Amino acid sequence: MRRIEWADKSGLIALEMVGYPPNISNPVNTNYMFIEKLNQYTEEQIIGLKHEDNKLRLLIEEQPDIEKLKLLKEAIINETTEVTLVMRSNNNNLIAFSYFECISDNIIGVESYNYTENILKTIEGISIFRNLRSIVIDALYDNKLCIDELVSLEKLEELCMSFYPITKYQYPTLNKLNRLKRLKIKGLDSNMLSCLPNLETLTCFNLKDGTHLGIKTPNLRSIDIYRSPKILNLNFLLDLKELRSIGLDGLSNVEEMPDLSNLHSLTGMSLANMKRLQSFPLYHENLKNLLLQLPFDVLDNIIPENLPNLKHISVNLGSDKKNGMVLDRFKGICEVGIW
Repeated sequence: MRRIEWADKSGLIALEMVGYPPNISNPVNTNYMFIEKLNQYTEEQIIGLKHEDNKLRLLIEEQPDIEKLKLLKEAIINETTEVTLVMRSNNNNLIAFSYFECISDNIIGVESYNYTENILKTIEGISIFRNLRSIVIDALYDNKLCIDELVSLEKLEELCMSFYPITKYQYPTLNKLNRLKRLKIKGLDSNMLSCLPNLETLTCFNLKDGTHLGIKTPNLRSIDIYRSPKILNLNFLLDLKELRSIGLDGLSNVEEMPDLSNLHSLTGMSLANMKRLQSFPLYHENLKNLLLQLPFDVLDNIIPENLPNLKHISVNLGSDKKNGMVLDRFKGICEVGIW
């Protein structure tokens, strides 16, 4: 057995791979089955596959043999099986979604990883997967990639497209994805958004404007913003009344954090690389987890009296001395650590 790993913008994706020849009797993961090189399986190996967990990740690195897909369906795919296509060929453009028609009703996720000069230019035909819930398009793709077909995917809950900034031509489609719960995107401008009433998790790189997020994403529970020098203030966070978690990293021109004490559902916060931050008022009864990598001078309010229900605090302030000066305040009160 061998292991392969690669990273996307949110962290490390680690995938256990079936060794080849495949060890048919021993699935590599008890939570899901992972199959690669299906074209090299014999008919007997496919028929002999056993899987009881109803979750399958299918690595696609070449045009699939349709007959072997049909055999796979007969062997282990039933009406409740959930299949995720993990596409990572030298040229994903050459693998038409129509090849997977025989298992199209089972496909709930499509992940496209593009790390060669053959950038992804189209997702034409993706609407064949009428039960699709999640789409991840990672790294190299056409910055004008047409996503119009996504509108017909009535069960789509997650969209990740964060390598290039979203364009004005893609907003009309995004604004029609009313069932989205999770969105990972680059260059978002809240002025261009219509309402996404079901969005719960937003991860954004290079946020252009967040002013209207409270109106446009009223049920947002988690927000992570990275590398966004255009953001000068964060008052829009106060309008996100359902927030449970805030993560901010690389907002280099923000000078003042707003008072978040009225966000009563907020329980977790991580702040890093905000070099111009001068003011950080923090009085929050419900906050449980706090991670900080900030200028030391703004942390006077980080004391147990202001955070009575804190369960864990981690800091990285540039030196052991500075770390200790903050963490010592909480020793014996909650868990402490170095971030």
